Amino acid sequence: MDVINKFNKLYYTVSNTVSQIASVLPGNAVTKDYEVCELIASGGPGLLWKIYSGYKKSTREEASVFVFEKKILDNWSKDDRENMLNILRRSIIQLTKIRHPRILTVHHPLEESRDSLAFATEPVFCSLDNIFGNYNNLNPIPKSLANFKLHDIEIKYGLMQVIDGMMFLNYDVKLLHKNISPDSIIVDKFGNWKIFGFDYCAMAQTGTDGNQTWPFVPFNTFAHVLSQPKLEFIAPEVIQSSENSPASDIYSLGCLIYCIYSINHKPMKVFGKDISTYKRYADDLSKGVFPDLTCIPEYLSGYVKLMLRANPAQRPNLYDVSKLPIFEEKTIKTLLSLDTIFQLDNLEKSKFFKSLPDMLKKYPHRINFQHVLPCLTKEFTNPQMIPFILPSIICIAENCTDEQYAFIYSKLKPIMKLEEPIQIILILMKNIDLLIKLTPKENIEVDLLPMLFRAQETQVENIQKLSLSIYPTVAPLVTKNTIKTEIIPRIRKLCLGSDSTSMNVCCVQCVSKLLDCLDKWIVLDNVLPFIIEIKSRDPVLIVEIMGILKSIHSNTKLGITKDLLACKVIPFLMPICVENKLDMNQFEMAISMVKEMVDFVETEHRNKLKLLSKDEPRVSSLHSRPRESMVLSNSSLKLEQPKSPDSDLMTTIPPAPASAPLNPYTFTPKPQVQRNTQPSVDFGLNAINQTFKVSSNSTLNNSNTLFNKPTTTYPAAPNYTLNTQPFAQLQTNPSQSLLPQSPNYMNNSQSLLKPLNSNKANNNHDAKPSGLTAQEIMDFLN
Repeated sequence: MDVINKFNKLYYTVSNTVSQIASVLPGNAVTKDYEVCELIASGGPGLLWKIYSGYKKSTREEASVFVFEKKILDNWSKDDRENMLNILRRSIIQLTKIRHPRILTVHHPLEESRDSLAFATEPVFCSLDNIFGNYNNLNPIPKSLANFKLHDIEIKYGLMQVIDGMMFLNYDVKLLHKNISPDSIIVDKFGNWKIFGFDYCAMAQTGTDGNQTWPFVPFNTFAHVLSQPKLEFIAPEVIQSSENSPASDIYSLGCLIYCIYSINHKPMKVFGKDISTYKRYADDLSKGVFPDLTCIPEYLSGYVKLMLRANPAQRPNLYDVSKLPIFEEKTIKTLLSLDTIFQLDNLEKSKFFKSLPDMLKKYPHRINFQHVLPCLTKEFTNPQMIPFILPSIICIAENCTDEQYAFIYSKLKPIMKLEEPIQIILILMKNIDLLIKLTPKENIEVDLLPMLFRAQETQVENIQKLSLSIYPTVAPLVTKNTIKTEIIPRIRKLCLGSDSTSMNVCCVQCVSKLLDCLDKWIVLDNVLPFIIEIKSRDPVLIVEIMGILKSIHSNTKLGITKDLLACKVIPFLMPICVENKLDMNQFEMAISMVKEMVDFVETEHRNKLKLLSKDEPRVSSLHSRPRESMVLSNSSLKLEQPKSPDSDLMTTIPPAPASAPLNPYTFTPKPQVQRNTQPSVDFGLNAINQTFKVSSNSTLNNSNTLFNKPTTTYPAAPNYTLNTQPFAQLQTNPSQSLLPQSPNYMNNSQSLLKPLNSNKANNNHDAKPSGLTAQEIMDFLN
């Protein structure tokens, strides 16, 4: 709701302003070239001129538009109306002819229409009378004028500017102003006081004798009060002796000073058109009776009394006034020097700008921003002076509001792109904290970060190190992608391309400070490979490297995986541990870190293996004779049988592959075996996973039939004995394997079983064999 109300208020304000301008300036030629905006001030005699902000349409150059509405004179008599219009026309025509820094500059001459007079000038703030609280012809009152107070330095410098302008008019142009008063002094947007209101001016005339005289216009009590100078600011000789001189303007200056320092900013006496009262006041002045001047500071009141003397010959001249001690202060001299700085050469400018930052601390911020800053920014066209100017601009920026800093920032943006002189980048980076604090976040990545990149690309090591120290400050204000693709690659390039140990240390320290702004994947993909690539083995650098690796390893958010530790980090750290350059403390640090990482890898991998073993399906138990058992372990497979007179058999199978589970399984052969079924053995391992098929029609000397023969019945079993020599060989040479694919095993299997008496076995199946029968062997294997 508040937003809607504010919008409506703004809408009505803009609408009223537009309607006022439209009603005032229809058909006036000024509007062809200038866009008229907001009413900001009023000035001139009786504050008859309305002052609007605006700009030139063709160039967008800021300006002010003065407008006089003729309808104000509707209630005047015809003669007074015509006289007043002529006075206003003559005033602006005279103003247009004069060009001086202390005189208001006209950009577009006077234009007249049926309803108005208008002309355009340099941008102004207000009249001095507006500052004193007189808002005639100014509605609504601008917020900029609310509670506006002049600082003491502003008053002193403003008076010095008025005196300078009067000296130019009286001594160079030979012109008397005759109306030095608060409504004829305009304060421009930079805080400069400028003379305006040449409504009653008089140009000097040279007689035949060479003497100069100024035309005199007697005071007319019947004319309108605004059509002639104010009695409050007219010198006594003008009324009493009917004469003008530069001393008359000196008297007006004294009256102006009194208005500035008085409590209500009122003149000493208010006369209006009462000429008799004024004459009595002039008589008192001639007798040495002065009004109360206690409101004026002591350092100035004595000089004001001299300016107010009734006898013009006893008044000081403008040159003497300009040499008053208050105008010789260093603060005033510095401001005056800024106005003429363009006349100095580079050496003189550099000396002046070096001392300026200390002087700026003595000025109010308004003077620094309105007056000093514009003078400094004009020197940006001279790159050689920029390093001397930047400290002063930074000093001013410290006390700026966001709106004011936006103006400064617009001037600094082009400066940030300059690479020469190199001191420009150095000064800006030294004040980077202030720039980051004041610069909008969206502009940091666009303007400040590229400046740091350019600084890093210079060949000056100190500037490169300074840019590295700034990255951790800027990193939280930019995106992670920018850190990954822009900042870290540049740090890596600088580190790996430099032979300086101190530079490498700065790079590693910078990356270490950036860790809080990084995620795990940036660390694993960009930071860790970069750290491992560093070849230098300087002890100081090694300590920094170990520090960043320890930070990454101990940070749960950025933790290195056990695979990277085992394959990359630990192999990188092991050679470091045996570096001869390390002292005992550094060695202890390195070796303890390696031990910590090895322990971490061991713990993690053991937990993984335990987890995998729990997930594997358990192998079902196989039944066998009670007297037989088969034990499988992680290192060997043993076939055990009780001792008997016939044989004493114990054969060991070589270790299973590494992938085999560690848990032992015990297999028991089936107690009952049918002859007409195919015997098979399943050891539960990938090492032995074949089915043994035996045929009674062929001998077991052929290993191919032993493993590949189709299943057949067993009418009779010949007598065989078990040859344990191959198993004995395997016990002495564990590298051999019993896998069916192994040629060695196939060769050895041919001699595994040998017939004792093949002819007897073929002819008599009932005979008692001297060894184990084939069926018993198969049952044993089962």
